[in-house]
Amino acid sequence: MITTNSTDDVGHIHDRMPMSVAEANWADWLDPTDTDVDFARSLMAPPAPGSLGP
Repeated sequence: MITTNSTDDVGHIHDRMPMSVAEANWADWLDPTDTDVDFARSLMAPPAPGSLGP
């Protein structure tokens, strides 16, 4: 699991939260032939505000 600093949504629970990969980028993320670390990093983003809450 790759994490980042947490946002206000979950900061009261923990200081870290998971990064996510948008569904549109799943094929690129899972492509075993792509070894470009910078490209992989560009696919990750913090979850949208409110998406980790109840």
